[in-house]
Amino acid sequence: MAKLKQAPKPKKKAGSSKQALPESENDFLELADEHERGGGKWKAGDAVKATRFFVRAIETYNAGLLKFPESFDLAYNKAHLQYELYQDPRILPHLGPRLEILKETVQAHRYALRLNEQNADVLFNTAQVLTSLAEELDDEGASGSQENAIQLLQEAVELFSSCLSRQEMEFYERQSDLAEAQVQFDNMAASAETQTEEVIETSSTTSEPAQQWALIEDPITADTLLESALAQLSCLSTLISLSVPVPSSTLASLTEIANPLIQTKISSYISLIPTTSTKDVESTASLPVLSITSNATATFTPSTQTQVPRNPQSEARAEANIAVANFRAVAADAEYRSSLADLETYAVRLKDAFETIVGDEIARDASSNVAAKYLLSVASSYADALDDLAAAGMKDQNELSNLSSAKTLYSVLEKAKATLDDFLPVLSQSQSMVGAEPYPQLKRAQLLLLYGDIRLRMYIIVAATTQQTTAPDVQSLSDADQSYSFAGACASRAAQSHELGEDGTDPNELLEEVNVRRLIVEALGTSANVLAFIQDGAKRMSLALERVRDVASEMEERGLLPKSLAEAIGFG
Repeated sequence: MAKLKQAPKPKKKAGSSKQALPESENDFLELADEHERGGGKWKAGDAVKATRFFVRAIETYNAGLLKFPESFDLAYNKAHLQYELYQDPRILPHLGPRLEILKETVQAHRYALRLNEQNADVLFNTAQVLTSLAEELDDEGASGSQENAIQLLQEAVELFSSCLSRQEMEFYERQSDLAEAQVQFDNMAASAETQTEEVIETSSTTSEPAQQWALIEDPITADTLLESALAQLSCLSTLISLSVPVPSSTLASLTEIANPLIQTKISSYISLIPTTSTKDVESTASLPVLSITSNATATFTPSTQTQVPRNPQSEARAEANIAVANFRAVAADAEYRSSLADLETYAVRLKDAFETIVGDEIARDASSNVAAKYLLSVASSYADALDDLAAAGMKDQNELSNLSSAKTLYSVLEKAKATLDDFLPVLSQSQSMVGAEPYPQLKRAQLLLLYGDIRLRMYIIVAATTQQTTAPDVQSLSDADQSYSFAGACASRAAQSHELGEDGTDPNELLEEVNVRRLIVEALGTSANVLAFIQDGAKRMSLALERVRDVASEMEERGLLPKSLAEAIGFG
């Protein structure tokens, strides 16, 4: 998910006096900002105290808006703060129900947008919040929630489009102004010395201006344009996914919206991003980095290089490559689940989407940390897409009963397994690196969970397509259990460090999902009464039986629960 645009903050000269009670618009901005800073100070150590500060900030913004209802700055900053708090797992539980907080945040953004429909930041932010609400409604699964979510996403796509158009206009206007200023500067170069003397003489007699507030907004850059384009592409992906089963005409229309982004705009924006950075230098001394062999397999070898300059353009292209591949994967999944393509076509589409970007020149730059992170990101995204394919196929029991389809699914899972195999050593070690950077524990847990799911699926397919006399696929089951065990350890470390996933994943919830999967794997290897075994295991793992049933139900929905076990638990 793209980051919310930072709200402009009021600035004034040091030494200005503070008012006991806010009277002007700027007074309210200053007081609210003071409360926000207080909340930020206590957020890490005392979430309850921090929440009180943040609530005071929101109340101050509300009071200011009662007095100055047309103040865009007050409305903008209030909306921005509300969304930040919604995204913070330490603060959100102290504010109220998650969905209600998000709905209030949407209302705040709509209010700010009404005050200034031409502001690119509020266009972007409102689209982001609408996307979040759509995802929450879909997760809730209440009656009519899917239709509401689709409407919100359609609105978000339009706002992203308006935002990008506005940003492009501002960007190219600024480029034109800079070019014109450069010409004027060059023309004045001959008289620079004379003008300098005049400036010095003038400045000595000019009095200091009165204190003023200033709202500082960052200029639109190529990075800004790329961020908005990728956010719109992600929103389109979510819209396609939620629209399944989708008519071919609707899918074609949504793909048509994405095509200009994929075919021209994204690459154009990337070309404007510099290839070097004067600010940051990667350090790779004595740390393992990823290298690529001639047969395109990934291995980790020590680096003897001490410093590698960052290449912002390569980093941007890496992110864009994966975003485009993910969009194509979602479109392929929607085609299959809408009966517009068969399983084999789905598999070919995924191969075309991901295997072409592995050979990008980013991957060949083995000295760069970008290469290490890029290849792991490609591998995890590809494996995740292949797992989605298997989930779609295995949900349909007819696919498993068809030997040809079952073989296709197994082949897909073998590919997914092979895609992640090279990365298992670095993922399962708690202190290992990807390039020169520690890899977040929560990401490790998610990838290890994915690997375990892949191995569990392989076990299920073998069990469903072989005779009862055939020995069970013990190795796949053992690999799944081991991977889930590593995932649990990583999730536990993430929970201890209060780590939060980029997609909002709570490590404690992920740990529960992992433990339920381990319980399911254990149940598959027992000859005892399955329901009684799971009940005892849930008690042993301190898992609420209702939570076990919820996760097991989700597993069945994704084809991760063998039919016999689903029936024994009560889902068959």
